[in-house]
Amino acid sequence: MDEDEYLRANGYPRRAGYMHVPLLPEQVVQMKTDMGIPPSMSLDLMVKAVVIALKTTVERFETGDEKLPP
Repeated sequence: MDEDEYLRANGYPRRAGYMHVPLLPEQVVQMKTDMGIPPSMSLDLMVKAVVIALKTTVERFETGDEKLPP
């Protein structure tokens, strides 16, 4: 039995995730690529977005509204 099987068999769902966030405006001031200036977002707005995403994830986890592989 591997670790994933053990965790599922004993009621411990394994969750992991990754959230990409854009650069800060001050990071892109001097940058330019073939496609122009990269996207950026203020730190205040980024923090608000991450908080909303995490709250939504926790709420869905607690209500069982998530899709798990069999």
